[in-house]
Amino acid sequence: MNRALLLVVGWVGQGMAAWLALARRRPLAAEVAALRERLEKLRSENDLLRARLDRIDPHARPHYRSWERLHILFHRQRYGLSIEGTAHAFAISGQTVINWLKEVESGVARLVLARRPMNALPDLVREVAVFLKRQWPRWGTRRIAGTLSRLGLRVSRTSVQRILRKPRPKRPAAAVRAARGALRPKGPNDVWLIDLTRVQGFFRSIIVGGVVDLFSRKIIVVRAWRGEPDSPEVCLLVRHAIERNGKKPRWIVTDQGAQFTARRFIGFLRRRRIRRRYGAVGRKNSIATIERFWRSMKDEFSDRLLPWAPIAAIRRRLSRYAAWFNGERVHQGLSLSTPDEVHGGRPFRPGPARAHGTLEVRLLGGDRRLPVLRLREAA
Repeated sequence: MNRALLLVVGWVGQGMAAWLALARRRPLAAEVAALRERLEKLRSENDLLRARLDRIDPHARPHYRSWERLHILFHRQRYGLSIEGTAHAFAISGQTVINWLKEVESGVARLVLARRPMNALPDLVREVAVFLKRQWPRWGTRRIAGTLSRLGLRVSRTSVQRILRKPRPKRPAAAVRAARGALRPKGPNDVWLIDLTRVQGFFRSIIVGGVVDLFSRKIIVVRAWRGEPDSPEVCLLVRHAIERNGKKPRWIVTDQGAQFTARRFIGFLRRRRIRRRYGAVGRKNSIATIERFWRSMKDEFSDRLLPWAPIAAIRRRLSRYAAWFNGERVHQGLSLSTPDEVHGGRPFRPGPARAHGTLEVRLLGGDRRLPVLRLREAA
């Protein structure tokens, strides 16, 4: 009989797992069902453990440690349990809960202690960090810590990792040394990088080109084409960048693509007295700044480009993303400043730490991938 019941329970579990695997078209229903299944599992385990604990004499049961007692009181306060409900939930007497509460109110750290020193970070930091990770899961801990710092909430990356309960990532490999004679920008509009990348879709792909200021990492201009652009289109891209920026660069660095080695493009630069240089072949850091932008764009925004959409709509979305990237996105390499701030000569300076406030979220163009975050003083 027991064997048959175990088989039936196993079949139910297998059927539930199979249904969850097939419910891809209804992700919300599948998630709700999975949470219910997990809740039922935890409830069953809790009932069995409680039944075993109830068979032991109360005086012979193992005592809770001091930090566990404090967590029990936290649990009671968080979920609004009564003294009787708390005693029932943790298999203790009501008088024991009363004694613990008296210890806390009297300030005598004897029976109720924290396992480690209490985190001095305000609750606002935790709430905002968890909110940012929940809303934008691809954001890393460095970026979240930088965003919090810009909002006036001073917190280190390790604290964000502890809040989000994530293991500390491995240290990155040592950076590749720059080639001898590598260009080092002296300021904004000194060195520009130009590059093209392909965004692949289900039915067709598009080519995206951009101009980036090496000093500030600002995206001067970005544009999309249905096919591979030729040298006149690349010249038009640079002309548009100069007109929008108001100044021309001293150097332009490109790869050795056909568009950039064509006579028309070379003559275009000579007429404007712009010097050019090719990125070192095989070196990852030759045009790494704009390549890093391509990576960010594809990770964060490629699903918004929709290569089958009209090219005009794709260009508008790219321009909106570039505006958000320049004005709102946190950059660790710029000491938490935005490209617009560095390009304009007004880098970010952290202000006084805040413990209270209201987080306001505005979506640029109504796109939740482009959040504009501000922390307002609480009324």
